[in-house]
Amino acid sequence: MGQAAATYTSQNAVDLVRKFVRDAPVTSLDSQVCDMVNSIMWTAYPWWWAQKALTAISCTDGVQDFALASGNNDLHRLMQLRIARTDLTPDVYNDNITIRTWLAPDLTATAMGNIRAASYDGINDKIRLERAINVPSGETIVIQGEYWYKPTVIADGQLSTALPFPNRYFNVYVEGIKWKFFQFLNDPRAGTAQMDKRGERVYTGQLGIFMDALYEMKIAEDYGDEGAEFPDDPIGARDVGVGFYG
Repeated sequence: MGQAAATYTSQNAVDLVRKFVRDAPVTSLDSQVCDMVNSIMWTAYPWWWAQKALTAISCTDGVQDFALASGNNDLHRLMQLRIARTDLTPDVYNDNITIRTWLAPDLTATAMGNIRAASYDGINDKIRLERAINVPSGETIVIQGEYWYKPTVIADGQLSTALPFPNRYFNVYVEGIKWKFFQFLNDPRAGTAQMDKRGERVYTGQLGIFMDALYEMKIAEDYGDEGAEFPDDPIGARDVGVGFYG
């Protein structure tokens, strides 16, 4: 059974939150507030709705760095990557590839099955394999995978567009917008983020309510071990890991 399409919009959230700020004159900030909160939620966790497939990249013999296809220029973070030989039936895969933050140049070509790591070079907008790949004559080898893409900007014209996440998380979005409105209005209910004696984040006020709701959202969407992509962010950790927004 598939996921139900989202129906709530940013305008729905703004209209609801305005009741909590007593219709304060913040209309000119609506889209900016919605965009900031959506970005915080989007980058907090690799949600299934924030991922899509890479367009296959054809490999060239002796090359280590490969440009992304034009439709993938919204890449935020690589999630999975595999190398496939597609001239055989069925296709043959090397999916034992770890996503690394950075890899050094290495133009000593090797067979596709020997490559064990890849990284995304954001400066040059390219995917770098662990080493240059050997593509024998007559073989067709491509790079495939999935990635976490950048959130779409919510401008004035998108306030009535359906939100990207399921309706069941509309409350999280509302709590975030409420926090931002309180913050812009210099309302003490906004709350703050602080570090305690153990170096852990402590949130207060509406910011704390939003962060707790976001944490519960992450727990609800946890679909197993993230492996090497997120080694320092276990889902059981109380810190939601979205940074300092106070």
